[in-house]
Amino acid sequence: RAFTYIDDGIAALMAIIAVATMAVGSVVAITQTDVKRMLAYSSIAHAGFMMTAFVGASQAVSGSQSGSLTSISSVMFYLVAYGAATIGAFALVTMVRDASGEATLLNSWVGLGRRAPLAATIFSIFMLSFAGIPLTSGFIGKWAVFAAAWNGGIEWLVVVAVVISVVAAFFYIRVIVLMFFAEPRIM
Repeated sequence: RAFTYIDDGIAALMAIIAVATMAVGSVVAITQTDVKRMLAYSSIAHAGFMMTAFVGASQAVSGSQSGSLTSISSVMFYLVAYGAATIGAFALVTMVRDASGEATLLNSWVGLGRRAPLAATIFSIFMLSFAGIPLTSGFIGKWAVFAAAWNGGIEWLVVVAVVISVVAAFFYIRVIVLMFFAEPRIM
C-alpha cells in the first residue's frame, strides 16, 4: 500500500508545488520559439498535473470502493498516455528537416501541413493529446488525475489545474495553427 495516508501539511506543500510546477512550466513553454524546448517545458507542467492526483491520495484513508479510480492508477494511466505521446512527438521533431538540418524553430514548422501532411497530422494529434482535448488519451489522463484529486477532497487544486490546462492549450494549438493555417514568409 503505497499511499495510505498523507499528512495535511505534506498535502498542502505538494499542492503548492503542483500549482507552481503547472504554472511555471506552462508560462515558460508559451514563450518558447523552439519546438523541443516547448515540449520540454510543457513536461514540467505535466509533472504538476500528475502531482494533483498524489495530493488527493488521502482518499485511501477514507476507503475507495473496489474498482474505483485511485491516485496511483490515474497517474499510471497518465504516465503511459503522456509517455507515448512524448516519444512520438520528439520522434517527429527529429524527422522534420530544413536545409540546415533538424528544424526545431517554430518558424520552420509554418506550412508543414502542406509540405508533409501526414507528419503534421500526427504531430497535431500529439499536440491535442498534450492539451487534453476530448477523444484523446491526454484528455482521459487529465480527467483521471483530476478526478482522483477531486475525490481526495482537493477541489480547489483541480479548478486551478483546469484553468492552467486551458492556458497551456494555447501553445499546443499555436503549433497546429502554424502548421496548417499560417502562410510561409517569402524572403
